[in-house]
Amino acid sequence: MQNIIPLDFRDTERAMDMLFKAKMSAIVYSNPGQGKTSMVQQYKEKQGPDYGLFEMNCSLANLPDYMGWFYKCEETYTDFDGKPVTIQNGKYTFPYFLFDKQTKRPIFQFKRGVLCFEEYGQSDLDLKKALGQSTLERRIGQFQLPEGIDIVMLSNYGGGRDGVGRDFDFMINRRGELHMKQDIDSSLVYMHGKEFLNMTMAFASIPQHKVYDAEVPKDQGPFLTPRSLEGLDKFMKVVLDSKASLDDPLVRVAASGIVGSGAAHQYIAFAALRDKIPSISAIIKDPDGTPVPTQADQRMFLVFNMADKAEKSNIKPLVRYMNRLPSDMSVAFYRNALMRDKSLMSCHEFGDWAVANKSLLAIVNSRA
Repeated sequence: MQNIIPLDFRDTERAMDMLFKAKMSAIVYSNPGQGKTSMVQQYKEKQGPDYGLFEMNCSLANLPDYMGWFYKCEETYTDFDGKPVTIQNGKYTFPYFLFDKQTKRPIFQFKRGVLCFEEYGQSDLDLKKALGQSTLERRIGQFQLPEGIDIVMLSNYGGGRDGVGRDFDFMINRRGELHMKQDIDSSLVYMHGKEFLNMTMAFASIPQHKVYDAEVPKDQGPFLTPRSLEGLDKFMKVVLDSKASLDDPLVRVAASGIVGSGAAHQYIAFAALRDKIPSISAIIKDPDGTPVPTQADQRMFLVFNMADKAEKSNIKPLVRYMNRLPSDMSVAFYRNALMRDKSLMSCHEFGDWAVANKSLLAIVNSRA
């Protein structure tokens, strides 16, 4: 494809919203695991409880799944002379996916909502052609969609190992096309909202770990993406809650099955740094004397740990200690502390730092 302008998570959501308001359907492309589904779900949540979410996985569906199942029935009409005429006719059942994912209410009970076609690129050609009925006529089989229903299609890029097929020009010219590429700034907003472990957020913030830039491996198997990292975060919460050791071979094997062996090794090695950084209690007690880590990975882990524990009652010693770290670490600390608790903005210590670091504060405010 030519002239692709990738958007981050946040801007993709905003562009999709503008397309919806223009009464246009949207299609969102990305590499696997970049958070397209999460973006649509977050958009739905922002619209409120009266905004439905209706979803079909096109890679698993066939034409009857989309149209509804066809069945025979008899119908009686009158001809031009007023005489009754009974004919054999056919109708479609109500499609299974036109029920809201959360409430299970049918789509015709909603004035507003979004109809999401997951894995659109992997649709069979017959199904993909039929999907044009939704974008062109706002209809599925014999069922007319409510006026306030938005339509979005999600697809991975073609040419990979996902089996993405060709599209039809008559559909391409009747929708808005967006390309999404996750980045750490918009991803952190999502991670804080989902209460990720601070060590997971710190791990994702280090460019060398390639959470957002890794190429899709040629051979099939688990690999690191924002989506698989979310799965690893859920797994690590179980590991920590169960007091399991990070050196347990079972932990490494299971983690490898989520993000691949290389990424799992990097993550667990990073998680082990928690035993090599100063404790928050030590920093609060002696912000001037507590040692500052020299390695970048240790500093990043510590910064996210501090942001996770920052409160109005301890912000003064934390800021004092933070001023001993490089300025890029200050950005990470303030950005993540504010994402978790915006009331920290009112603290005197933060205000003093803000005055002295106006350019850095602009970065924080752009995402916090």
